[in-house]
This record gives sequence, C-alpha cells and structure tokens, in this order.
Amino acid sequence: MAKIIYSEKFERYTYGVNHPFRLDRGRLFLNSAARLSILNSSDVIVVDEGNEGDLKLFHTDKYIEILKKANDGEIEAEFLQYGLGLPDNPVFKGVFDLVLLHAAMARKAFMELQNSDRIFVPVGGLHHAMRNRASGFCYINDLGILIELLLRENKRVFYIDIDAHHGDGIQSGFYDNPMVLKMSFHESGKTLFPFSGFEDEIGIESGRFFNLNVPLNCYSDDEVFLFLFKKIFVPIIERFDPDVTVAQIGVDMMSTDPLTHLRLTNNSYIEAVKIIKDKSKRLIAFGGGGYNPDNIARGYTLAWAVLNDIEVDDYYTATLGGTFMGSQELSIGSLKDMNLFVSGPEKEVAMEEAVRIYNYYRENIFPFFKLE
Repeated sequence: MAKIIYSEKFERYTYGVNHPFRLDRGRLFLNSAARLSILNSSDVIVVDEGNEGDLKLFHTDKYIEILKKANDGEIEAEFLQYGLGLPDNPVFKGVFDLVLLHAAMARKAFMELQNSDRIFVPVGGLHHAMRNRASGFCYINDLGILIELLLRENKRVFYIDIDAHHGDGIQSGFYDNPMVLKMSFHESGKTLFPFSGFEDEIGIESGRFFNLNVPLNCYSDDEVFLFLFKKIFVPIIERFDPDVTVAQIGVDMMSTDPLTHLRLTNNSYIEAVKIIKDKSKRLIAFGGGGYNPDNIARGYTLAWAVLNDIEVDDYYTATLGGTFMGSQELSIGSLKDMNLFVSGPEKEVAMEEAVRIYNYYRENIFPFFKLE
C-alpha cells in the first residue's frame, strides 16, 4: 500500500487571504479520500518537526539565514533580492517554520522508501525555488532536497513534472547532473510563468540530454497532452531505467484552473499518473500546484486511488455546498471531469506545435537514448 506524508500544521499557515496558493490543499484531499473510504488513518505518516540541516542539502547558507530572519513576519529591504516580500512569496509570521515542515516531508519520504514503493506528499512539490532565492509561491525546493538525499545514496533519479508551470528550480539545480533525468511537461514559457522550459534547454556538460522540456501550446487538450506524454515520457524512462521516480503532479493543467491557459481534464491527468506509476520501480509523488480547490480534491483523490491500484466509483458524493451550489469547495457529481474537446484553429495550432515538438525529440533527443 502507498503511504501519505502529511502534517496538520500546514493548516495553521496562510500566504494571505487573496493569495492563490492554499496550504489547506492537503485537507481538501484527505477529506475527499476519506469520504470515498479509500483512506485509512494507518495510511498517513504524520511529521511535525523539521531539521535546518536538510535545507542545506539544496539551499545556500545565506538564503537560509534570510529565511530565518523573515520568520517574525517583518519585511526588510534585503529580503527582496532573495525573492521574499514580493506578491508571489510574501513574508508572514512563521514562514521559516513552514519551510522546515516542507523539508521534513522530503526527509520522511526519503526514509519511507525503505518500507513502501509508493509515497504521496500532498502539500509540496515546490519546483520553482532556486538554491539562493524564493520564486513562484515556493520558498524552498523540497523536491531538490529529496533528490539530493537520493543522490547521496547513488540512486539514479527520474524527475517527471506535469504541473502547468515549468519546473525551473529543479532544472537550474541539476542542469549539469546526468544522475537526474529531468523531464517537465508544461504550458509554454511563451505564455506562462516562469517563461522558460523550451525544448532546446537540454542541460550542459555531462548533464547534456538529461534535462528535457515538453512545452504545450495554449489551449492544448487531453489529446495533445497524451500524444506527447506517451511518445516522449514512456520510451525515455524505459531507457533510463531509474532507481527512483520523483513526480510533481500538480493539477493546474486543468481547463478550470484560474492561472493557466491549457484545456486538459483530469481524465488525461490521471492516465498520465497511472503511466508514471506503472513505469516506476519506486515512486515519490508530490501534489504540486493547482488553484481550483475542486480540482485539488478530486485530482489528488484520483491520484491516490491509482497509487493504490484502486478502482473508485466515478460518482462523487459530497456535502451540500459543491460547485453546483456556487462554491468550489467540493463538487457533487463525478469524480472525473466531463470530456472536453478543443476544436477549430486553436486546436489545430496546438496539435501542429505538438507534432513539431515530437519531431524535435525524434531528431535531436531520441538518438542520444538510442531510440527510433
């Protein structure tokens, strides 16, 4: 059985009333999975204390010092050069305590690999944080900490990211490292933060060809995404044959996400998660982004079911107050989205771009991996 790494302490913190990143996202998922009776208390491993030393695995001493100074919630001018105090990454009381909690999730996930081959960390996947600064709602890079722990044990790591935003912090942190094959599927940097992650960003030095990006055009739908995912992810992970897969499975590719411009449903999302699970010897998945609470609850619940090889009843019963009542807290109806098909010029452009990206891989990337 898969295990969940979590702490209720996340629910004590907030980035601010109007900030899109909700730290109660884990609770939305846990409540949803419990209602469907696919979650037991024994599935959840509770972690409450973090270790500052784990931050040093990925982050600079100076940046950690700045984070500690920010813990009282008072902004100083010096913080801005480290990405703190900007709208994306506000300074608030307890911010350092929060990042220690994120680091603790990564450490515990690493340790739990001794007991479980599938692990889910619902609050995390902070893929934008750089070694020396915060970025894009991410104060530290818990994924980077986990990968560093795995590398210390000489593990070959495949990092797969299906969040709508490019995983630039992981790319930057391991750009020259051939022990970590990094692959990110995301909305193109032409239209979405962090405005990077183009197909020709393939790594440097010994890490060349071990950093792979698959940008999706605006209005890409399930068909476009799965066309690229199956043709690129599957053969490359099979060839790389990693010891451990680290996945960032954010739910902000969905058509109903307020911050992105893709047109996916959770049908293709969960098909991708299943493929990741099936192709991984050992898997640690992080919840990542997603800014529609309903998508978080249903998407993470579907992912949890897949990690446990559980077939769930597609009818999703919830308390009154779902989307049909004007709230996005919970939905009443199907666990899976209705199919959504984009058509017309937007779909044609998106598919043409997908074919171009695939041809780029066939001509420039596949030969390195001895793939046809």
